[in-house]
Amino acid sequence: VATEEIRALFGFGVKEFDAEAATAKPGSNGVIVLPFFNGERTPNLPNGRASITGLTLANTNRANICRAAMESAVFAMRGGLDAFRKLGFKPKEIRLIGGGSKSKLWRQIAADILNLPVKLPVSEEAAALGAAVQALWCYKTLNGDKVSIADLCAEHVLIDSENIVQPIAENVKAYDDAYAVYIKNLEAVMPLYK
Repeated sequence: VATEEIRALFGFGVKEFDAEAATAKPGSNGVIVLPFFNGERTPNLPNGRASITGLTLANTNRANICRAAMESAVFAMRGGLDAFRKLGFKPKEIRLIGGGSKSKLWRQIAADILNLPVKLPVSEEAAALGAAVQALWCYKTLNGDKVSIADLCAEHVLIDSENIVQPIAENVKAYDDAYAVYIKNLEAVMPLYK
């Protein structure tokens, strides 16, 4: 939602938005977007509102705001992933789906912020495929077959091997710093929306 709202604000098409965001460096020169245009699920802020912070005379431009909007969506994903990590989950990769996954820049941002390789499924209907794999697992399990979801995914979910994106160490560091600022901003506004 945040990227769509910012894109509409500047009157960009999808390709122009990507091109503009690509001209800003990782971390958007200190610009942070809290992307809660319609509340937020992670963290649980159904009454949350969006904001753009960190603006100065030197960094207020379309490129930084566009890139910060893209980064903010992945920062929110990182918050969810960090919650799983605290429970002992150790991800080895991210499988990105949806509109953002079509953007080479967004895939790189995701790899860098999450510090994990990003892989794309070949199927453009990945959510439906995931539901089908879960249904197959349920069917097989109920019929006494001992099969894991991981095995079924390996068999039925094909990965686009030409579009695997690896994190770039320099960007990972920049995004760790930017994420710390994002969290600081988030913690500052959370009491407003509780």
